[in-house]
Amino acid sequence: MRTITIRALAIGALAIPALAGSAAPQTPSSPMLNALQVRTLVTSSQPADNARLSAHFTALAERYTAEAKRHGAMAQAFIAAPTRRVAANTAADHCKRLVELNTQSADTVRQLAAHHQRLAAGAPAPLWNQEPPFGGVEGAPAASRWW
Repeated sequence: MRTITIRALAIGALAIPALAGSAAPQTPSSPMLNALQVRTLVTSSQPADNARLSAHFTALAERYTAEAKRHGAMAQAFIAAPTRRVAANTAADHCKRLVELNTQSADTVRQLAAHHQRLAAGAPAPLWNQEPPFGGVEGAPAASRWW
């Protein structure tokens, strides 16, 4: 009787992970693309490719926004918890700077998402020599058509 109980427990223990793995819900694929995929899709003029780029840049903007919020909370925590070390002030300043950078990045990437959304809808691509691309970053070299 003991042998049968041990076998039943062993078989049950092996079956549970197999059933749990097959019963797990499928997670939707992330809209985030890797650098090679972005480079490939940027050169395409297909609406579906531009829609994928728009989804990618929207997800990236959300990530930058979340990082800005996280660093904002960290800065507040450094300010609220006074310490004797001067490094806390430096850490708060660092976090504030990251909030600014992540916010700027989110804005720029949202503009890219909107641009690719327009391209996916069939709007013509603007000529870069007539309008500054995506807010014209100060100090950046002039944009040119490289393809």
